[in-house]
Amino acid sequence: MPRPSRTALAFVVALGLVAGGFGGGWFAARATRSPDPLAWATLTLPSSGVELPQRFDGSADPCPDYAISSPATSPGTTADARGFVWAHGSMHVLCQGATSVVGGADALADLRVDQGPDADKPLTQQPVRVQGPFGTAVRLDTALGEDQVLSEWFVERDGTVLAIGYLHDPATADWPTVDAVLGSFAWR
Repeated sequence: MPRPSRTALAFVVALGLVAGGFGGGWFAARATRSPDPLAWATLTLPSSGVELPQRFDGSADPCPDYAISSPATSPGTTADARGFVWAHGSMHVLCQGATSVVGGADALADLRVDQGPDADKPLTQQPVRVQGPFGTAVRLDTALGEDQVLSEWFVERDGTVLAIGYLHDPATADWPTVDAVLGSFAWR
């Protein structure tokens, strides 16, 4: 089966990040709201021990500059500071905008949960807080069809929200590498 092009993957991830964070509307009644965001589980990003050979400095205006490492070094893989594609999916970094406009990481996650069951983009679990070198992020997992999941980490910094997305097939996800990439994240 041919692999999707880098452009197609980037489009799907960007569409998922933007549509998942902002779009949709209110499909469910307020009675189906998520639990209070303060009640969401909190996890600490595990140390994976995976070595990442490439380091990139990135910018996602108006969000602060950052640095992130990548596993993409073999033929057929691509990488830069905005994202990369490798055998187990693709990861991308996108600035969602100012918190005064988008409402912050909790608000973006709460909006997605408030949308309720959406046959096109159902959440696969409740939001989870993740502690890592980026600070505290809110993680959402959204099903995009039968064999693709978009895992997103929304993190606030300097009055903006940055999203890190991982598009993957759940059957072949490479969580140790994803944990290493997230663990390599640094604000500059």
